[in-house]
Amino acid sequence: MKLENLLKNKDSKERASLKQKEIAKVAFRGKYKKDKLEIEIIDIKKIEGGVSVFVKVWKEKKQLSFGPDGSVEIERFNIYNPPILVPDENGKIIRIDKGDKFLGVETKIFKYREDPKEALLQVIESNILSMKNVHSDKSFEKGKVGQTTSTFYPAAGANSPVDGYIRGQNSSDLGWNAVHDLTDNGPSGLVDVTATTINGALIYYFSSNGSVQIHRGFILFDTAALGTDTIDSATVTVNVTTATTQGGGGGANHKFCVFQSNPASNNNLVSEDFDQVGSIDSPTKGSDELTIATGTQVFTLNATGRGWIDGAGITKLGTRNKWDYDDVSFPNYSKSYAIYNSADAAGTTQDPKLVVEHSAPAATFVATMQII
Repeated sequence: MKLENLLKNKDSKERASLKQKEIAKVAFRGKYKKDKLEIEIIDIKKIEGGVSVFVKVWKEKKQLSFGPDGSVEIERFNIYNPPILVPDENGKIIRIDKGDKFLGVETKIFKYREDPKEALLQVIESNILSMKNVHSDKSFEKGKVGQTTSTFYPAAGANSPVDGYIRGQNSSDLGWNAVHDLTDNGPSGLVDVTATTINGALIYYFSSNGSVQIHRGFILFDTAALGTDTIDSATVTVNVTTATTQGGGGGANHKFCVFQSNPASNNNLVSEDFDQVGSIDSPTKGSDELTIATGTQVFTLNATGRGWIDGAGITKLGTRNKWDYDDVSFPNYSKSYAIYNSADAAGTTQDPKLVVEHSAPAATFVATMQII
C-alpha cells in the first residue's frame, strides 16, 4: 500500500511518525545526480518526528564542505515531518486550488507522485543552495560529521503547527484605512487553514466591485527539537504559484516579507488573528524583502527573525505585502499579491519550510579552588 494512503485520516503526529518509519527503512544510500549538485547519502536514521540524513555533496565535481570554518565533510540534515510527494505533470496524486473569480485567480491543478527518495534529495539540494555554512574553497577533515541543519514543516488542516491566511475586508467600499486597521477580519473577511495555497501577501482594490482586501499569511513550525542550540542562520522558503503586480505604480512596493505572528492558538486561525502578524503600524521585519514573483522564494531571517525561533515549542511566523506593512494607501483598480503552496498540499516538497543551521552551545568551564 502506498504511504500516501496510510496517511489518510491521521493527525499530524501520526503522519510524521509513519513517514519517519517508512523512509528510514528504505535503502536510499548511494550517490545521486541532481540539477546542480551530486549528493551522496551516507546514512539515514530515525529521530523523533522525522529522519536524520548524513550526506556528502559535490558541485561542479568539487566536493563541498560545511560548518562555519569549512572543516566538516559530512553534513547532518534533520528533516521533521518529511515530505513524500514531488511535483510530476504525469502524477496521479491531485491537489486542487479553487482560485478566486473575484480576484481573477484561476483554478489550478497540482499533480504529484509519491517518491520519498526524490523528495529527500530535493529538500537537501534546496537547503544546500540557500545555506550559509557551505564552502567550495576550504579544506575539510575527512570523515568529520557536522552539527545539524534542521528542516521544519507546518501541519495540514486545523492541526498544530498550523498554516493559512486571513482576509480582511469591510462590506462596503470604505477605503484603505478602514481595512488596514481592522482588529479582526471584518464583516466580509475570510479565515482559511485548509486551502492548498496561502494568499499570504495580497492587496486588492477595485472600488467598483467592493472594498479593499488585505490578506495576511500565517506559517507555524514546531521547532522544539532545537532546544538550547545556537542558531547560526535560518531561512523560510515558500513556493509562489501565482503572483500579480497589476496597476498601482511604484514597483518598489510590490514586495513581501516575514514577520512574527501570534495567533490565539497553534492549531487554527480565527477572525481576531488578523492583526497578529507583526504590529498593524511599523511592524518589525524578520527577513529581507523579496520582490513578488512566481517560483521558489527564500527569505533569509535577520537577527531579529532568528530570535523568534522557539527552541522549546512553536515558532510563529507570517507574511505580509509591503503596501500593507508600510501602510501605503493602495491605488484604486490595482492588485498586488503572492500566493504560495500551503502544508495542505500535504507532504510535498513545495510546502513552506523553515531551515535552521544550528549547533550545541559551547560548554562552560567552571574552575574550582580548594583552600587548604
